Amino acid sequence: MNDALPDINPNYTQFTASFYLTQRNANTGDLSTAIPTPEQYLLNRSSRRVYVRLENTDGCYTTTTVDLRIVSVPQIIVAELEICDFLNDDIETTIDLSTFDATIRGTQFGVTVTYYRTAQDATDQANAITTTDITPTTTLYINLTTRTNCIQQSPITFSFIPTPEVNNQEIIVCDNETDGTEIYDLTQHLEDLVTDPTEKTILYFNTLEDATTNRLRITAPARYAINTAPQTVFVKAIDNTTQCYSIAELEITFTQPTPVTHQKLTQCDVGADGSEVFDVTTVLDDMIATPSNFEISYYTRRNAAAIADQTFEVIDPTNVDTTIASMIYIRFYDVTTGCYSIGEVTLELLKTPKLLRGVLAICDADLDGLYTLDLEDINTQMIQNTTDLVFTYYTSFTDANQAINGITTPDNYTVPATPHRIYARVEGLNNCFSVSFVDLNYKEKVAVLPITEALESCDNDLDGFTVFDLSIFEPKISTVSGVSFRYYTSQSDAQKEENEITTPTNYTNTIANTQQIFVRVIGTDVCDEITSFTIQTIQIKPDLKDVSFCDGDTVTLDAGTGYSSYLWNTGATTQTITVSDAS
Repeated sequence: MNDALPDINPNYTQFTASFYLTQRNANTGDLSTAIPTPEQYLLNRSSRRVYVRLENTDGCYTTTTVDLRIVSVPQIIVAELEICDFLNDDIETTIDLSTFDATIRGTQFGVTVTYYRTAQDATDQANAITTTDITPTTTLYINLTTRTNCIQQSPITFSFIPTPEVNNQEIIVCDNETDGTEIYDLTQHLEDLVTDPTEKTILYFNTLEDATTNRLRITAPARYAINTAPQTVFVKAIDNTTQCYSIAELEITFTQPTPVTHQKLTQCDVGADGSEVFDVTTVLDDMIATPSNFEISYYTRRNAAAIADQTFEVIDPTNVDTTIASMIYIRFYDVTTGCYSIGEVTLELLKTPKLLRGVLAICDADLDGLYTLDLEDINTQMIQNTTDLVFTYYTSFTDANQAINGITTPDNYTVPATPHRIYARVEGLNNCFSVSFVDLNYKEKVAVLPITEALESCDNDLDGFTVFDLSIFEPKISTVSGVSFRYYTSQSDAQKEENEITTPTNYTNTIANTQQIFVRVIGTDVCDEITSFTIQTIQIKPDLKDVSFCDGDTVTLDAGTGYSSYLWNTGATTQTITVSDAS
């Protein structure tokens, strides 16, 4: 126990030291209770606390404690080490010796392993090494040291275990989509990379460091995405029995497939039903050089073309309906290089005007007895939006379909009789056309009543002209609800709707005494009608004569019968008056 004194007090030699089993005895300092042979104290249990008394020559003292504990001597678990011969050449260079620590000490806690080239170095604890070259004949020496500085020394030897035989490979992969990436099955080269892959675990890595440390393994080597080339993939073959491994390098470079040019086929969508048939084989020569050098197949999906999935293969590429697909993907497989190219053929249906069949009732607009119209008026009966459409008109479907014998005056077409059918050929900007027709019928005219009487107005100044309210006769002209009336001085103006009388309630006749007025009657959803009536001025001329009588006499003046009212300059309103003053 004296070995503990320097740690208790560096000047321990200036004191008398004694050891006790209790604090009380240490305080008393009775040497009869002290441990008699502290330099050879037998500890008969795993640990014990001992009390130390340091006393000087003056009798002053101090006490402290020392804890005693039995520590096991470290055991060498494995002294003959197995090592993988990675190149199968009986030497492993610059080996990190710490990789053997766990094997040598096992589960012993707090034990360090130190390596030496000779037994003497181990004894002297000098010239420790951390790395070295190892062969099957190498012997090294180790010290196993506990935290309490207990040391166990031993030689260690090595036996070499062969590793799987591997071969580096170089492969050329087609960048089939020419996009710098390709999904590739790395496992197809296993037989070439590993001499005997049975009883081996095969792992794939992107770097040698990852392969060595088992980090970031490629989890799906059968669908590996090659994003750069040239590129190296590291293939690790692990012996399932010995766990020794070898790493092969798989060098990958890209080659490009034969370039293709995408194509587009167009057809008019006859019937505007979204269904037309295309022969996509007609564009092969425009897509790729020498199509006969390739195995060609057709698909409705691009990913199906990439893997030649027959589920989506087009059996008859000469008869492809757009209701099945609007895009066809053609796979050109080069049997020589194993590369394939995918070309796209767009099946475009050109918009065809979608027309309705119409019925149009027409009017004799100018009321001349002939039913004429501008055939453009029938366009909206067939299609509402006429923008960018060209209309031509025909009297038969055959003519319209063949674009022959068109109507030459469509802006002033006379309808010979009704019902009458007009066919229209309607073409869009893409020259696709549709044919439809409109049936023409005469529309009913607004009902008017015959007028036999004249509209009269007094001509007080007897000059043959006076003011008329033409609207007075409107109830006599038509009893149809909601009609309107326009007035003209001639039938021609009424037909052409020119020179309308703008003040029909305050109209002064332009022909003296008697004049004919023409009325254009306008109804709702019926054709206009023209009628006429006469306006007549009324002139009143009583038979009045001069009268002479003597001064002082009277005379009776009589305006005559047949008048509704009378007004004399005297203010009288009777038929006769008596006067006595000639003035």
